[in-house]
Amino acid sequence: TGRRVLGAPAKETERTRELDNEGVLQLQKQVMAEQDEDLVDLAKVARRMREMGVQINEELVLQNQMLGLLDEDVDRVEGKMKVAKKRIDKIK
Repeated sequence: TGRRVLGAPAKETERTRELDNEGVLQLQKQVMAEQDEDLVDLAKVARRMREMGVQINEELVLQNQMLGLLDEDVDRVEGKMKVAKKRIDKIK
């Protein structure tokens, strides 16, 4: 069925078929070393992504502050426009 039974020995593969116990042990150590290297690379990528996330967050906070200032300016100018329209209406 191709399904692995818990506790059952793993099936032979092309990589292990020709190896004796010493060779299988050496292969296992090599695979583990490769996995360790991959894990180090993955950790570097994860750290870089975290740094990018922090930078994006800082930029978003700054942009949000700028939008808040713009909103205040728009409100202030809107108030001035209402006053100006009232003055124009009085002049008419």
